[in-house]
Amino acid sequence: MNRPSRPLLSRSPLRPGESLPSLLIRLAQENFYHSPTMVTQLCRERLTRRDQVTHPTQTETFHVLAELVQIEADELYAASVQRFAPTINPPTYEQRSIPLPSGKTVPVLPVFFSRVQTWPESNVQFCPLCLQESAHHRVDWLPLAVAVCLRHQCLLVRGCSRCQEQLKIQDVLETRCPNCGFELTQAPIISVAADQFGLFSQSVIQSWLSLSPPTSVNIEASLPDEPPATLYRLLDGLRRTVMCVRHHWDHLYDAPSGVGLPLFPCTSKRDMTPAKAYILYATAFRGVVDWPRGFYDFLDAYKRRDGQTPRGHVQRDLGCIYTVWLKKLWGHPAFRFVQEAFDRYLSDEHSSTFALVRLRRLQSDPA
Repeated sequence: MNRPSRPLLSRSPLRPGESLPSLLIRLAQENFYHSPTMVTQLCRERLTRRDQVTHPTQTETFHVLAELVQIEADELYAASVQRFAPTINPPTYEQRSIPLPSGKTVPVLPVFFSRVQTWPESNVQFCPLCLQESAHHRVDWLPLAVAVCLRHQCLLVRGCSRCQEQLKIQDVLETRCPNCGFELTQAPIISVAADQFGLFSQSVIQSWLSLSPPTSVNIEASLPDEPPATLYRLLDGLRRTVMCVRHHWDHLYDAPSGVGLPLFPCTSKRDMTPAKAYILYATAFRGVVDWPRGFYDFLDAYKRRDGQTPRGHVQRDLGCIYTVWLKKLWGHPAFRFVQEAFDRYLSDEHSSTFALVRLRRLQSDPA
């Protein structure tokens, strides 16, 4: 390090569920710095290697941060996007780990996966009811797959409800839109308390991300007995295949009143809102529960997306589910259960048509 990391003069602990970027901005305000990024800059000046301070990937960064804010590095790790690494890093990825000052070894989330699977600090989502209780940004609100506040059983909000301006973490701390002055704690609340399956899907996803304990919702659902990282990757693949639909699909999850909205077009992360994310992940979750029957129902329905009529040609009927996910991204041994389920689906649902016989997977595995 370039120089000793003397602690900040004014310090305070992490608030319940607070994210690391929220802590650093809040401490900059409490120390009366002219810039909300001043604590981040102080940390960066003390590093010998470049690193993204609000998304630390180096042991040294956690060490400097811990000395600067006088909070244990283990707590800072849990408040950062890095806490999602065990689940978001795909089984196909050779996971990189770092030691924390305590001696504990933890995995890190590469910037690429973070960009794809979490919301940036410049375009955040929030729960208005949580902000009424305490004005700080929560780490729970970072993942793309999290669309609901389980505590208040309502949809999260992203952007200003009045002028639709994107919001930064600093705006959430100040609970006010910088563009029109709208008070964020007064954003409209869309309750999903009566939507049992939607809440169930969100509670399971958030338990995979270690944000909540295992769900106790009373729904009969048989999930594959596989690690969270594998199930998350399976779910994420199904979610992305839904986003490949252009116009309409009858198999979309029927969200409750106030949530349901035209989903399509929704081809990229830019198109997603908390309501759309809620529908997308609930729809994808239908392909994971009651395994493998739910998966088979998903495949059957996907053949009829956009008003198509199945023609018995596997690649054309199933599109990106087959060509991208089954043939490539779910090819790792961790997804053997998916491949076996799909093989059974082919043998049960298809006759020995010319198109089926020509499949490379049948040629490589005649059994």
